[in-house]
Amino acid sequence: DGSRIVIADCSHRNTNVFYEIGIAHALGKEVIPITQSKDDIPFDLGHLRHLRYHNNDEGRQQLAAKLYNCLQSLVNRQKG
Repeated sequence: DGSRIVIADCSHRNTNVFYEIGIAHALGKEVIPITQSKDDIPFDLGHLRHLRYHNNDEGRQQLAAKLYNCLQSLVNRQKG
């Protein structure tokens, strides 16, 4: 897959998501974890900056803005 950045929703500790994060790391991709609760981020991913959101209209709009900024930052960093 040609994607350089993976957004992974860790809410509810879905094991498939954690597996996919591992694959993304092995392939050298940037990973942006998102979650509804910081408790869903396991200790071994705690070093990654994660974005928290509320699962309602306002929360999803705020998440979209945070993701946009984070993606812009990563893309600019990869260009440099």
